[in-house]
Amino acid sequence: MLTAVDLMETGIPRQFLTTAWVLGPDRTAVLGKAVTVPVEKGAPLLWTSFAVPSCPAP
Repeated sequence: MLTAVDLMETGIPRQFLTTAWVLGPDRTAVLGKAVTVPVEKGAPLLWTSFAVPSCPAP
């Protein structure tokens, strides 16, 4: 289960951001959810890292 402590915001240039990533404004949507794949510290969090339909992409 993800908590606010598990998440950190990083500075990624806007041109590299995609809708596949959980972006800052959507962080609260993933709190309390369990990831279904390994996630490396510092790596972008993807919507596909969660079981469907618990976290549908916006």
